[in-house]
Amino acid sequence: MVIPAYNATPYLSKVIPAALRAAGEAEVLVVDAGSSDSTAQLAADLGARVIRLPDRAGSAEARNVGAAHVDAVVVLFLDADCVAHPDVAKRVSEAFAAAPELVSLTGSYDSEPPARGFFSHYMNLRHHFTHQIARRENATFWAGCGAVRRSAFLEAGGFDAERYPTPQIEDIELGLRLAERGATRLDPELQVTHLKRWTFRSLVATEVRHRAIPWARLVLQHGALPNDLNLRTSQRFAAARIPGRRSGSCATSSRATACRSAGPSRGRSGPAASSTSQARSSREPTDHGCCGRRPAGNAKPIWRTSQARAWPCCAHSR
Repeated sequence: MVIPAYNATPYLSKVIPAALRAAGEAEVLVVDAGSSDSTAQLAADLGARVIRLPDRAGSAEARNVGAAHVDAVVVLFLDADCVAHPDVAKRVSEAFAAAPELVSLTGSYDSEPPARGFFSHYMNLRHHFTHQIARRENATFWAGCGAVRRSAFLEAGGFDAERYPTPQIEDIELGLRLAERGATRLDPELQVTHLKRWTFRSLVATEVRHRAIPWARLVLQHGALPNDLNLRTSQRFAAARIPGRRSGSCATSSRATACRSAGPSRGRSGPAASSTSQARSSREPTDHGCCGRRPAGNAKPIWRTSQARAWPCCAHSR
């Protein structure tokens, strides 16, 4: 197990003992990403092997260092605020042993977050239920509780620490590269208890700065992302509003807003929603509306969570 940690002393007294119990004879390695507190010393006192980085580093770099310093066929990554269930190492070991083509296995938060408050329950339980209903095969990767075949991980180049110097969507981006090398799966019973306490401020910062903006950039780079886990269409609303430019497409923010305004808001009821729905059904646009481009062949408009009437060739519809 590899656990990146930065100023994690409030969590380690629960996280390290649970990781050691779950790991059995396997090693638990904590990579201190330049903490200003006693994270490294506490982790060592609790029985983990510790590598301390000399300067402040992100979780992507810390995980890369950890994977480079373990001698194992499979590496299980855990976040420093996640308490492993007793069977995590066993489930990971059995899954990879049974499937030589498997290159990554993603787990889930459990349904019993200890942090009190609406935002803590909302964020942790939303994550849990998203992972419980997600597809099992061809899953995206999540490093809060996720395992990789080390050979495939090293071949893919590990996490992109230069692009993601702070915790963002480095695990999702890695998952796209791992999927080119083998099978990627989700095990919803591979669970950890998330200790983090969420506030409205931390929720907004995470959803917008650390997810929506990086997601938008990744969409513009790849053209499309899997409709899975935190990349499900229902969770891309904020990313859809990020302005971007794609060659040969209508992707500026003003034009994207024009497209979005063509559709109704999800969940509305009453006369306003009814009239909008009738207007939508009574007319079928002959062009994109935002850029005037004609649809190719018999292409039909796609309705996304952002409620934009967008065409498959538009970058902001992907």
